[in-house]
Amino acid sequence: MSSHGNEPSWLPKRSVSPYQAYVLTFSTVVGTGILSFPRLMAKEVGTDGILVIPLVGIIAGIILFLISKLGGLFPGMSLAGLSREVLWTGRSPWPGKMLSLPFLALFVLNWMAILVVATRSFGQVLVTAIFQRTPITVIMLMMVAAAAYVSHSRVDVLARFNEFLLPLIYAPGILLIAALIQSGEMEHLLPLFQADWRQVAKGAATTLFSYTGFEVALVFMEAYQEPKKALRSHLTAVFVISFTYWFTYLSCLAIFGKEELVRMAWPVLELVKAVHIPGMIFERLESAVLSIWVIAVFTSLTNLFFAIIQILHESLGLAARRRKWLTLAIGGILYGLALWPTNLYELNRWGEWVGYFWLFNVLFFPPLMYIIARIRRKRGEKEDETPSV
Repeated sequence: MSSHGNEPSWLPKRSVSPYQAYVLTFSTVVGTGILSFPRLMAKEVGTDGILVIPLVGIIAGIILFLISKLGGLFPGMSLAGLSREVLWTGRSPWPGKMLSLPFLALFVLNWMAILVVATRSFGQVLVTAIFQRTPITVIMLMMVAAAAYVSHSRVDVLARFNEFLLPLIYAPGILLIAALIQSGEMEHLLPLFQADWRQVAKGAATTLFSYTGFEVALVFMEAYQEPKKALRSHLTAVFVISFTYWFTYLSCLAIFGKEELVRMAWPVLELVKAVHIPGMIFERLESAVLSIWVIAVFTSLTNLFFAIIQILHESLGLAARRRKWLTLAIGGILYGLALWPTNLYELNRWGEWVGYFWLFNVLFFPPLMYIIARIRRKRGEKEDETPSV
């Protein structure tokens, strides 16, 4: 925690309801990758993707189960405080801070890398699909500036912001259902059980990469009203995310088939074009879907941005008035790195390496911290579970 104890907290206690915990998790995960996810899955495992996605959802659920249990063991603590408590039991806090720094640095670097790839991918999609004459630098600058501005808020404000936008993110589901009913062919879903174990492993990794971001719960849990009930919120979010990816892939596969799907850059946009509305009341539905996708990407960027700033703020012990300068600095670094990839191929390579880095983090840190906490029987201070008014 910061040494400036008399200053307002950016994670006020008991300010995030169980429903908002679900919203923050869902909104952080569903973002940039949803447009290209079906193509990547078709390339790796073909029709077996409809079986692999639920299995990966179970893996993500297990990881979030451990994260939720950590939050229950240490109510009122975020990632920075939790890691210090688990790794050090002495009276002096400094050894705990030093031991936790490598773990915190891994998360900050990983989230920063995710933001870089997401920001550049966001700009690439908009320049390709809509704003052909607008420089990609301008699009990315506007997104980074907006995300930095919104993330410079308390977590309860951020949670309400996500809660307000969530219904819009659900809206494209109606178009997916319509496209599947109108143009879907069930024979495109067969045959099953064609992929070998290597293809399944690669497809599972690809799917798991699409879950990047759910570990921000380690930061937000400090503000949960009912930490003991976080497990239900988190697992509900994983279930809805898994169903979203599964149904999106099922729809794209049923409409286009595997061979056509692997040749599409943004399959979801092409799928929306297949929707026929009687009377031509609405045209160019892909533009509306892109607008909603922008909202989904924005909430993902904002939540990750907040998590990075919060960890750095706590670790460095900065005063509240310094936080805006930290936000500007991180935003500038993010924008500069997002300009680095020279083409789409290089961006995809970056995304692949970032995915493996993230996979290492989530498979290593939460289980390790939970095992150490259980072995040492470490628990945070007990708190009254009744939410403050």
